[in-house]
Amino acid sequence: MPELPMKIIVIVVIVVLVLVILSTFLLGQAGSQISKADAERIFASQCQVYSQNNCEWAVTRNSDFNKYVEACRVLYGPERDSFSCLYVLCNACKDTQNSQIKCAGICNACKGNDETGINTEPCCAEFTAQCTGVLDCEVCKTG
Repeated sequence: MPELPMKIIVIVVIVVLVLVILSTFLLGQAGSQISKADAERIFASQCQVYSQNNCEWAVTRNSDFNKYVEACRVLYGPERDSFSCLYVLCNACKDTQNSQIKCAGICNACKGNDETGINTEPCCAEFTAQCTGVLDCEVCKTG
């Protein structure tokens, strides 16, 4: 039996290793991907659940949030992150978060007015008109 040159043996071993690594990677990727129909179901149902919890950032620590982000990435692209999936793409949370941010800004402006001695009545009137039930603002509480 003739001996194979060492170069050929090394090349064959490398090719076999590359094929094993590629097949392992591809099989692992194919098994973890969820279907588009499952992604739509997961995203819609979890978006609704999160909106019932006032879309607070704490929902990102839930054990099922990773599945929600995975579903979001299947639907909207792999570059999506937790913030965009929760506050940009989940319509129920988009409205909730935007009003919370806006109200927090108005409250901070009222606090700034109070700290600098500016009359807070106009600011607090705006806060009360737009933010009742959304956020509490200590400086605008009467009484």
